[in-house]
Amino acid sequence: VKDRSEWAGQNPVDFTEVNSGTSFEMIWSLYNTGVTTWTTDYSYQYWGGSEECMLYSPSKIYYLTTPVAPGEKVRIKVPMTAPLVTGTCQQTWVMVNADGQVFWDPFDVTLIVK
Repeated sequence: VKDRSEWAGQNPVDFTEVNSGTSFEMIWSLYNTGVTTWTTDYSYQYWGGSEECMLYSPSKIYYLTTPVAPGEKVRIKVPMTAPLVTGTCQQTWVMVNADGQVFWDPFDVTLIVK
């Protein structure tokens, strides 16, 4: 497979409790498990989530800041703010190659806003 990613971890972990209105940095660790190097033309993008309880980020598209060779791990970051609505919030993000093609596996976060 030309482009492929594998989730390796995240911070905060799923089901972490956050206070409504709190700003935080969401960090995912991913392995490049494909055969091509991810360049700075590759991005990670918002794919979907809980409409009733959205986590807010300043952008829905972020580009890699350094190349990631096959077999290497990268930490990607998204600044977020918990909504004022309480409840379970979930978002899904995906990697997108330089040609604009989404490749899997998606990665997500589920947090409890209180």
